Amino acid sequence: MSGKIKELFEDIELPAVIAEGEVLTIARRRAKNELNFNVSFSELVPMKELFAASDAISQKLGAEAVIYPKYFSEQFTTSYLYEIFELLKRKFVGINGYFDDAVIDDDGQTFEITLKSGGKSMLLGMGIDKKIEAYVKGIFDKNISVILSSNNELDVEEYVSREAPVERVSVTSEAPKPAKPKYSGGGSRGRRPQ
Repeated sequence: MSGKIKELFEDIELPAVIAEGEVLTIARRRAKNELNFNVSFSELVPMKELFAASDAISQKLGAEAVIYPKYFSEQFTTSYLYEIFELLKRKFVGINGYFDDAVIDDDGQTFEITLKSGGKSMLLGMGIDKKIEAYVKGIFDKNISVILSSNNELDVEEYVSREAPVERVSVTSEAPKPAKPKYSGGGSRGRRPQ
């Protein structure tokens, strides 16, 4: 498929850079009632503008629409990783806030993302580092390596070692013997009703 977004959605007012985007593919995901548009743009477009355009198209179609940008690998910049963070926040709501004020250091191939708000263990557990690499590959056709680090991440083992020592209780594999019942006189024990 080839055509501009403005040709598909003439009655939706879109920013010029998005309207001029060349539609490369449209994929339908029936299970989620979703249409994914892979669109080539001549210049880098902020994710918030792509989200707004996706929302406008969604309203028009009555189905979830998502615009995924496609750029030349030469257009990749370290600063666009912050835009990819926005995409991740939209897809994985649980990571919201962890990339706030993150600092990126790179050598052109390896990108170390230092998180100021912690969350490294959780993000690694979700595979977010690999998702960032995959998005860069998909959007820019560029292979990068991502390392997540955190200045204030508290390791679980470190946390446990800081806590006050817990009293140890010995556990045996043998159940305790039952206590003998105690009776305090009186009562009707042993008497039969007449």
